[in-house]
Amino acid sequence: MQEFIEALVFYQYLKNGEIESWNNINKYFVYEEEGEVIPLLFSQFDFILGIADFTGELMRRCINNLGIGNIDDCFKLCDCVRFINTGFLGTISAGHKEIGRKVYTLKQSLAKMELVCYNLKIRGSEIPKHMLATVLESPQELNDEDEGFY
Repeated sequence: MQEFIEALVFYQYLKNGEIESWNNINKYFVYEEEGEVIPLLFSQFDFILGIADFTGELMRRCINNLGIGNIDDCFKLCDCVRFINTGFLGTISAGHKEIGRKVYTLKQSLAKMELVCYNLKIRGSEIPKHMLATVLESPQELNDEDEGFY
């Protein structure tokens, strides 16, 4: 279900520049059979984990856009992942190892995207378009420190 959510919200983001809420997406999964309404609800937990997976797709899109020289989209995608990361800062992952693992991966993706955006902002004018992909070759470290939320 998480993979489906990831694909669905990625499609929505590419098509509309935004994603729908859990409530709106659930409306697509109501079927009628012989006059009987059958709702096929998926859990909010799966929805949240699918959103976390979606950020990996945005990171890959950011890197691909860098390779083709579409640097404006890199900043937009980074902002979107940063916004999603902010939402995850308030989650409590105690007892849910899967959330902790996905949040860690989300932070890694965000760190890669922020490194790309930082290098583009600082060194962007001096890097020829055909060499933009080398921006990723800079050494990077993921800072595991808490963002200040306890």
